[in-house]
Amino acid sequence: MYKKWVMHRIIFVNYLAILLLGSVSVFGQNFYKVTYMQDTMYTFNTSAFYDTSFRKPDSVPDGKWIIFNKDSLPIYLFKTYHNCIHGEFSEYWDGILRSKGAYRMDSLWTFRFNPMDRRFRDSTWLYHGGLIWSTTLNKFVDFEYAFDFTNNTYYPNGVRKYERREPHIEVWYYPSGTMKAMTAVYDSDRDEITVEQSFDTIGNLSRIVTIRRTSMIKNKVYISGIFISSDTVEYSGTWKTKEIVDDNKHVTTIYYGNVGQEIDRERHKKKKSKNSFGW
Repeated sequence: MYKKWVMHRIIFVNYLAILLLGSVSVFGQNFYKVTYMQDTMYTFNTSAFYDTSFRKPDSVPDGKWIIFNKDSLPIYLFKTYHNCIHGEFSEYWDGILRSKGAYRMDSLWTFRFNPMDRRFRDSTWLYHGGLIWSTTLNKFVDFEYAFDFTNNTYYPNGVRKYERREPHIEVWYYPSGTMKAMTAVYDSDRDEITVEQSFDTIGNLSRIVTIRRTSMIKNKVYISGIFISSDTVEYSGTWKTKEIVDDNKHVTTIYYGNVGQEIDRERHKKKKSKNSFGW
């Protein structure tokens, strides 16, 4: 009888230990299930999620997630798959939709740690901007406008087709994954400089176009994007083959030899033409 009691006791203790270990594993990650709008989702404790000590969990269940603010209004709705943010994603301000789109296998959970990182955002996103403040209610009530923004697109085989690395850098790819073109826009004082690079199917540089525009005020009207100059260089892999320089007064065409040496140059004066502002 005593041996049987000891055996049951050992089994009970082992079972209890397993339950406790399971609880530590789940609650150590600080997430649990909730029901919102008649849908069951996972969530993190809000204060823990926004604490500076929060780290991306080592493992979470696949499924729908919701993050609330202190007033129990949604801040984020998203999905996880293989511990990545994957699928539909929505962000809310005071319960009002701010942005909506999708992520593709975001292993870094960038929305939590670096909201400006767009590498994992998939296809076109909807954004709302322009806060509308109610003086009667003394709170934010809506947005003034909405706009679309394409972050990344993919070929049917899953290879990235288009990528926006940051708001001012765009990259296109061939179906093989080789870079096809890159456009970058830089600001220098009031000038805007656009650099467009093109590559062949094996990654060799084929063309660079640099365009410089400026902003100015004329007749108390602020005008942006006034053309200043452009420089278009064609390449054969590494070496220049042809270059066209447009300084808004003259167009100069330069021809190069097999190893990039200049072999000929032509220069023509541009014809004057009024722009859309009549000057």
